Amino acid sequence: KIRIRGKTLLKLVDIVDPYVQVFLTGYEEDTKKCSTNVVYDNGWDPTWNELFSFTIKYPELCFLTLRVMDKEKPKDVIVAEGSIALTSLMQGYRVVPLYNVETGTPIVGASLFCWFAMH
Repeated sequence: KIRIRGKTLLKLVDIVDPYVQVFLTGYEEDTKKCSTNVVYDNGWDPTWNELFSFTIKYPELCFLTLRVMDKEKPKDVIVAEGSIALTSLMQGYRVVPLYNVETGTPIVGASLFCWFAMH
């Protein structure tokens, strides 16, 4: 189970309308994708407070990626993302640092505050 809250999701050019794409990548049966709702005009402290639950058959082969998107017309824009192996994921509240997708460098101050539970 995952619950997500963002912190300082900036784009320097305009106001961000962020949402988060949640990817599980691994064994074919474990590969999944879902998204949060869009939080309009809030790139500083968006809160999604949405809960996602997944059944994973092979957690040792699975990665979780949280990709922050900006809702734009005609095409949405990737703002940043962070990934972690499920076997490295600790339960409870965690901060997932975000990285520039093009350069792979950390974005200072940009993160997702998440709650994780595993059963």
